[in-house]
Amino acid sequence: EFSFYNIYNENNSNHIRCILKDTEGNLWLGTHTGLFRYRDNAFSSFKDGGIANAMVFQIFRDKKNDLWFCSDKGVYKYSQGFFTTLSTKDGLADNYCVAGMEDDDGTIWFCTNKGVSWYKNGNIRNFNKAQGFKLNGPLSAIYKDNNNTIWIGGKDGVAAFKKTNGV
Repeated sequence: EFSFYNIYNENNSNHIRCILKDTEGNLWLGTHTGLFRYRDNAFSSFKDGGIANAMVFQIFRDKKNDLWFCSDKGVYKYSQGFFTTLSTKDGLADNYCVAGMEDDDGTIWFCTNKGVSWYKNGNIRNFNKAQGFKLNGPLSAIYKDNNNTIWIGGKDGVAAFKKTNGV
């Protein structure tokens, strides 16, 4: 039997883009107009900060159990009850970020409209045409296989990157 929920009566708030269950049993829902959490049989929205109006495309969890939200306004990290933001001001290749993931050594990867960004130890490194990355944005998919090869897909095809010695 199906149950149906109306999350929020606001423009496109019921257009769900992604869902993730955290380690505490909360469901996180990314929508066209922000982020919602389902806990104790009720939905709550996050109205503070930029994520309130962001289109959330993907949610993923890292090895530290922090949550990452890829959006059209940058990347948001939720850790110990607080949000932090990564954007072009911090060095991200572009604020329009559709996908992300963590690789085996803890590097966080982001697919943006203007290339790929790495995030590790507070530093961001970008790969785009200027650095020899041949795919044009938007980049929309990322996957790590069992050999720690990172597969990145976008409108121009797919690229594979094999990290060696942390690079």
